[in-house]
Amino acid sequence: MHQIFCFISSTPLNNDLFIHWENWQPIYKLLDSFLLEFNDKMILSLQSIMIPLKQKNRVTFKNAPTGGNQKWSEKANFKICNKHSSNPDRVFQYIFVSANLKSKVESFDVYFNFTNQFPYPSIPNHDYFQDLNLYICDEWYNENKEKANIFVKELASLLPNCQVWQSQREWVIVTEKNGLLYHDVLMNKNFAIPTKYEIVETGLKWNKTI
Repeated sequence: MHQIFCFISSTPLNNDLFIHWENWQPIYKLLDSFLLEFNDKMILSLQSIMIPLKQKNRVTFKNAPTGGNQKWSEKANFKICNKHSSNPDRVFQYIFVSANLKSKVESFDVYFNFTNQFPYPSIPNHDYFQDLNLYICDEWYNENKEKANIFVKELASLLPNCQVWQSQREWVIVTEKNGLLYHDVLMNKNFAIPTKYEIVETGLKWNKTI
């Protein structure tokens, strides 16, 4: 099982977004301290640019340059924050951070998924929307609950207008349909609804902690 912490943040100001190094640097320092005991740490960024289409309220996307999959370091974090489009108003940016005490492939001990989205008509007040999903394996969390909960509060304080929801579930849920197996992997989930700043109803029990 993994603990899930879903951070939902919104801001009307582009300068408040985590894609800017002046905002990401304190997040990096907090993450770096939290992940100090973990040996296998990586950071990956995926980015895309929104291109409006002629049809009303229709858009498409193209890939933007990224820093790629890199070993965890301040240099790698800085590179990712300076590889987004020259027009940040048109960028989706995803930053993934993974960490394990020992190398393994079936899951991660700690996994972060940061997402920011530009304003568009369906988001209230045309605000920027940011969300972060943090997953921590129960084995480590149960032994370090106080440390983890302090970290969650400190991270929330670095995100504007932030609320935090907590739940738990297995890393992979396997279901069968028509003789085929489907793997629902936790790291691919998105629990926040940007148009309402709410948690998606997923059948999980959520508790609002902040």
